[in-house]
Amino acid sequence: TAELPSRVCERAQRLWIICQFYYPETTSTGHSVTRIAEGLSATFDSHIICAYPGNGLNHAAVPRLEVRNGVCIHRCGATSIDHQRILRKLANQMYVSIRMAILTFFSVRRNDCVFMISSRPFIPFLVGLACALRGARRIHLIHDFYPDALVAVGIFTNKSLIYRCWSASNRCFLRLSHKIVVLGRDMQVLIADRLRMPREDIAVITNTADIEHIKGAGRSGNKLLEDLKLQDKFVIKYSGHMGRTHDVEVVLAAARPLARRSNFHFLFIGAGHKKELLAKAVANEKLSNVTVKDFLPKSEVETSMTAGDVSLISFVPGMAGVSVPGRMYDLLAAGQPIIAVTEPDSEVAQVVKEEQIGWVGPPQDSQKLVEAILESSADISPLREMGQRARLAAETKYTLQSAVQKYQEIILRVLSIE
Repeated sequence: TAELPSRVCERAQRLWIICQFYYPETTSTGHSVTRIAEGLSATFDSHIICAYPGNGLNHAAVPRLEVRNGVCIHRCGATSIDHQRILRKLANQMYVSIRMAILTFFSVRRNDCVFMISSRPFIPFLVGLACALRGARRIHLIHDFYPDALVAVGIFTNKSLIYRCWSASNRCFLRLSHKIVVLGRDMQVLIADRLRMPREDIAVITNTADIEHIKGAGRSGNKLLEDLKLQDKFVIKYSGHMGRTHDVEVVLAAARPLARRSNFHFLFIGAGHKKELLAKAVANEKLSNVTVKDFLPKSEVETSMTAGDVSLISFVPGMAGVSVPGRMYDLLAAGQPIIAVTEPDSEVAQVVKEEQIGWVGPPQDSQKLVEAILESSADISPLREMGQRARLAAETKYTLQSAVQKYQEIILRVLSIE
């Protein structure tokens, strides 16, 4: 900031990051936002407003206010209702968003920069309103785009009244932001269309690969595979959230015909709405070639990421431009070839094809998925080369330092606006 005009340096004193998920939250969003916020704290007086973690931690052991790695953390309470039911989940998200908006209103000052991260549906409206009332400068980073995410999972259609009203509200609130940032090129296309604005007005900054904690050592000696006695199997791994937007059903459909081949094994690691349904189906059908595990502790992220010969990313139809999975970048760091079951214009599909690190097949097509698995297992040499290219991409294109620098530039430009 030393080379910037003095008015910018003065304004760059306080940066507020608004996101439901933050340390010690172990979700992909929470981990990513924590890394970015701590990186930005070297330049700005950084504060974050977030919710208490929802990963089973004792809330009494997590302070409401603390400073960690240069970031002042302000936490809001959440409800304890069942988050697996969609209406109750939305009610909790509304409650959390209201609490975050109130804290934002009483915390930010005029010309502070507020960096809103939209991983939940109500933040753009409630927090955006609080920022507008306080005269704060607003940057909006879209992690998941609503209401299109709810259309993709069949909650309502894109012709319904609620969709049209929600979309109109997006055009009003999001267009008032000083800058909009998205995670992928597909999101840039979709959101520019939805907001009726030029694509070049929307910045693309991808998630980052955790190359500091994931060294890409490969599956050799992987403790989880040893514990499960899968060292001699060709392991097809799904590691990540198993929510409504993730097509675990197509993976299960591919596992059924491959059950007759003893050398293939499917390993699911994660949590979410569909995990219980998946586990029940595996038990009822006695699929001995499928194992379902909980998330491993964050300290064992490399074990989780490297516990397979190929890794799967699968989405239901309609998710291109709506969300970009953060775990893809950790799979790059792990040197994992990827089989992506998603639309061909999605960011995931584009990265897999550009870096030549795997296969892309259409959503809900289990036959294409089986064909990709058989092709990937036919020769181990191409898999090694794909893994090497994946790791190289993580180290050169998707680093934390690069992302932090891009965010710094955007924040400073917003602060320099008269």
